[in-house]
Amino acid sequence: MTSGLVNINGAITPIAEGRVSVLDHGFLFGDNIYDFLQPGEMQPERDHKLQSERSGTGDFNARKWRDASGGGWFAFDMKVPRDEPVDLVLTYWGSDVGVIDTPTLPAGYAVQLVPAEYARDGIFGRLSAWLDANMQRFGFFRPYCTDRGGVSPEPWHLSYAPVSLPALESLSLSMLRQVLEGSPIAGKPHVLARLPEIYTRFMLAVDSPVQPSSFPATPALA
Repeated sequence: MTSGLVNINGAITPIAEGRVSVLDHGFLFGDNIYDFLQPGEMQPERDHKLQSERSGTGDFNARKWRDASGGGWFAFDMKVPRDEPVDLVLTYWGSDVGVIDTPTLPAGYAVQLVPAEYARDGIFGRLSAWLDANMQRFGFFRPYCTDRGGVSPEPWHLSYAPVSLPALESLSLSMLRQVLEGSPIAGKPHVLARLPEIYTRFMLAVDSPVQPSSFPATPALA
């Protein structure tokens, strides 16, 4: 059976439980998919004019993927109708994402991912205001909005509450220690010696959603 989540008219649900009403506009009028892209596949990414910095690709469950890390990003050009509203449907793995607004970037601008870019008068100020008004109804929140002595404020960093909150609750210090002890990482003795501080400062010190009860139901974690 295919696993994963699907967004149907704004409701996140397991694929096996996804249902479309016979009165749905797309079902009745045959709404089209205007464009499709599978990130990580070389030719489709070329066709959609991939731009990226510090981004990589891989395979998971026989599907290609692309991610970005260390302040990296990636962007594509997608076909859309001229005068009709469209929905952008994404499949992502994990619970956290970083967001920028590439169409607002002046030619040659290098994204820095600093809080000033997301301030009211910053280059991503309009994006930040839209996120403030809308992200919660889609299940997202900013986990690093304030300085709690660990991760510095990251207004571009969003977390998907139905996945990230149960994951954080299940991640205990003893579990983390057990995983690290069995991992071939450099400097392991030093990491283990400071693990309680790392766990408290950088994993537990996050901002909580304002109204977690308003988020979509949490999917079962396998």
